[in-house]
Amino acid sequence: MLGLTIPQAAATLAATVIGFNIGLFDQTVVNAVLVLILASIVTATLIVDRAKKRVPPAAASSHTIGKRVLVALDDPVLARLGFAIGARLAAPDSGVVRGLLACSPDDARAAKAGLAQLRVAGFTVGLDTDPALLVDPSFVDGVINVVAAQEPSFVLIGQRRASTGPAFGTSGEAVAASITAPVAIVIGDATAIGEVVLFATEHAPDDERHGASAGFAAELATRIAGNAVAFPDGTDSPPASDLAPGQLGIAQAASWDVLAALDPPAGSALLLVLEPPPTAAVNGRDGVEPSTPP
Repeated sequence: MLGLTIPQAAATLAATVIGFNIGLFDQTVVNAVLVLILASIVTATLIVDRAKKRVPPAAASSHTIGKRVLVALDDPVLARLGFAIGARLAAPDSGVVRGLLACSPDDARAAKAGLAQLRVAGFTVGLDTDPALLVDPSFVDGVINVVAAQEPSFVLIGQRRASTGPAFGTSGEAVAASITAPVAIVIGDATAIGEVVLFATEHAPDDERHGASAGFAAELATRIAGNAVAFPDGTDSPPASDLAPGQLGIAQAASWDVLAALDPPAGSALLLVLEPPPTAAVNGRDGVEPSTPP
């Protein structure tokens, strides 16, 4: 900072020339100022050249999951919860949240009314989500195509109940297996998030994928709730039935099928994070490029 602030050139020279023109300074003062300018520039150059070698390079931020959050829904009722989570994930990265309402070609006309609900839900949590209608016979293919075009940093898939449809066991996992961006599924009908409960699940001691997923789940919990994160004892699967209204449970799992039968109580929600494939890092974190998806 000293080297960058020492040089006295443009402003000093301008003031000196004006003073000389109006007769305030004589030629001696002008020559002295020119010497001062030269000396300050040389001194600053030497200081900065030596100091810059001692300044460590800025570390590139690898935690950019919130840069472009895509919230994919097939029911506009889930928009408020999905956008509330997306807004908190995007805030640390000053990112954007985009909403996607999926429907089949036969339901496209009726689904357009749902876009208004998505806009209102976004404005409620302080977001301009710019929701779009995804018309595709296959929810999985439609989301994969949008991900390929928009390259989001995180994909959140909303589902009201785990036990009411096959999407939890097939579509959600299929999307996660086909893209390199992290994918999570949120289940439930919570309208507000007061506390996050971070569940631990059993895993093999040498399972590096679980460690990466657990760290990612912990990061999500911190982004969503800050210090309001509870850590219950580890169990085989998260006791979703113990969640209270206003609580969001976050858990990692090797497969969505492990938790497919768990539905959180009314007023609460469950966010499931899939463990990354072998040898793959979640979204290239830790400087490792994601492996080719199966």
